Amino acid sequence: MTATRLHILLLLVLVGSATAGRVAYAYWVHAPGHSVYADMLSYHRQAQHLREGTLSPEDTFFPMGYPVLIAAAYSVSSRPLKLVAVAQALAGALTCLLAYFLARRAALSPGWSLVAGSLVAIYPPLLFYGSMLLTESVTPFLFTLLVWLMLRTIDTRRWQWAAVVGLTFSVASLVRTNFLPFALVIAVCVWIGVNGRWKVVATLLGVAGVTALPLLVWACAVNSTLTGRWSGPSTNGGMNFFMMHAEVANVRYYDKAVGPLRNVLKYHGVFDAHAPLYDEPYYYREGMRLIRADPWRALARTADGIRESLGLGVQTFWPAKLLSEFMPPSVIYPLLLTALDFSARAFVFTLVIPPLVVIVLLAARGTLFEREHVIWLAVAGVFATMLLTSVLFLADPRMHVPYDALLIVASVAAVRRAWEAVTNRLVERS
Repeated sequence: MTATRLHILLLLVLVGSATAGRVAYAYWVHAPGHSVYADMLSYHRQAQHLREGTLSPEDTFFPMGYPVLIAAAYSVSSRPLKLVAVAQALAGALTCLLAYFLARRAALSPGWSLVAGSLVAIYPPLLFYGSMLLTESVTPFLFTLLVWLMLRTIDTRRWQWAAVVGLTFSVASLVRTNFLPFALVIAVCVWIGVNGRWKVVATLLGVAGVTALPLLVWACAVNSTLTGRWSGPSTNGGMNFFMMHAEVANVRYYDKAVGPLRNVLKYHGVFDAHAPLYDEPYYYREGMRLIRADPWRALARTADGIRESLGLGVQTFWPAKLLSEFMPPSVIYPLLLTALDFSARAFVFTLVIPPLVVIVLLAARGTLFEREHVIWLAVAGVFATMLLTSVLFLADPRMHVPYDALLIVASVAAVRRAWEAVTNRLVERS
């Protein structure tokens, strides 16, 4: 058997094992339908409203991309949540495959690339969220696919790939609106990747924009109609911004309440709002009022948000510990809970610092904006997007899960670079 065939066989084994493991976990440990409360209940209820045609302004709070998946499962299957479990398991397995391709694009050998794909396959947060009715179940696949398609567009310079990038970006953004700022990163990467050729850049980005806009405009139009004023793909931005700066556990509007885990763990009390939770302008104004009242305290809250998002605060991956109270007796879930806690605390040391060191070194050498390093520029864009989210909207370790497959690839590439530097120096000394 040739080396190429062996690597193909190992890659197939990796994808097959990742699929089987995720399906087994969803069927025998925890399935999406076992936990339907909080955000999960909201997604499920929104899916039902989509099917029934009874959408209301409250259904604009979350983007409608993930509820569409749930609604589609209800339309084609008598066991819809089992179908969702299988679809999410396949998404997780394909993320491993995409991680392998990204690693090869990052100039890693087939062996190192298999290591990266294998780490994605066994990464505890991806296993855990793959069986939840949460966007973290599919957004790692969508984001990793988006980055791979962007790199294919750069390498081939074909408008067809750019069209798929635009469509994937719109779908991903309608599942998780945090991805919207990444559009700027895509534009910069395409510009660098095609060596700044204006006509090529304009064509590729123009095609991507044309294919991305219809879905995004449609979602904004639906939400604007429901709320009676201009709205984006979701209306939770104002609430998330306010909760980053409100030192209360919950916000309540009549019988509706919301309380991010960070706030529940760190603060007490309830803020009685004078507007529905989907009223973005109201909560943005209230958040800005808190910032203006005490800018230095707002800055401290911002630093605290970054710490929480990096897993160095009071949070771990929600709702892991909460679920432990309802799980059947088993050795599997306690082990996973321990692995999730470790992953949350180790994130900054394993998936942030190694690639960040490479990015800083490339920037110091003046080579970060060279074509061959465009994947590192994309990783830098991920860090910028994560920082923006942590500072302005949400401080939660869950926020980085969609990006973790790419960060695993980057960390493996960083370790490989360090290994080569050490071995080369040892050879030179000898």
